[in-house]
Amino acid sequence: MEGTFDLTRDRHALSVLQSAGFETDGEVTFTREISASGKSTVRIDHRIVTLGLLKDVLEFEIDIHGQRDNQYLLNTASHIRLLDEYLRDDELRQKTTEAFRSWKALCEEKDTALRETYSEADLDFFQHEINEIEAADLKEGEEEEELLAKEKQFKAVKSSFEKLNAVISSYDETLSGEMYEMNHLVQSLDDSDVFRSARESMNDAYYSWADAVDQLRGVYDSMDLSEEEIFDGGTSVSDSAYETAVRQFCG
Repeated sequence: MEGTFDLTRDRHALSVLQSAGFETDGEVTFTREISASGKSTVRIDHRIVTLGLLKDVLEFEIDIHGQRDNQYLLNTASHIRLLDEYLRDDELRQKTTEAFRSWKALCEEKDTALRETYSEADLDFFQHEINEIEAADLKEGEEEEELLAKEKQFKAVKSSFEKLNAVISSYDETLSGEMYEMNHLVQSLDDSDVFRSARESMNDAYYSWADAVDQLRGVYDSMDLSEEEIFDGGTSVSDSAYETAVRQFCG
């Protein structure tokens, strides 16, 4: 037995054929040979296939009518097709089909990854990364200039942090002792008018330096270089306190 069918409007048949690796413009030939021994050979476009595939492709092409025709309504395999026919919205049906296939593929990919690649520890790490991303409150279409400005702000605070560290380290390790000794020597000069002004200026300068460094040290200790706080407006120390310390230090 052989028959050629026009399947152009049979979405189910075309989908099954495509899944089975057939390329067709809609016109398909089906052949079934039954030998005297009872064995049969099934072909679709001259390619041997299973009887099950033949039945699946032609499910809605051949119908045998009888007194119990209404029974097919109870067949759950027919329900989606009947719903699609009633809806008559091919575009929506196609979008739904594609969305379901994408979802199913992602589920299979996830199951494979959980089974073969990742451990519970990896999942905890990924969840932590997701929480970090959500906490960053990233905005779709966020401007590149805004991100660059944030990066520049972070670098500026980091640069100030590093410079303060260098100033304080230099003062503590070298200048503090040398300035103390210098001031001590100047103050030990005799108490004559010719040295009085120099002694007062040196003493004032020594304590001004010490006070300025202490203020800078307070600024340094108050700085927090977490990117979250920097992006929210910089460190917790006020700009005025920072500027006051720097001005006093620079004299």
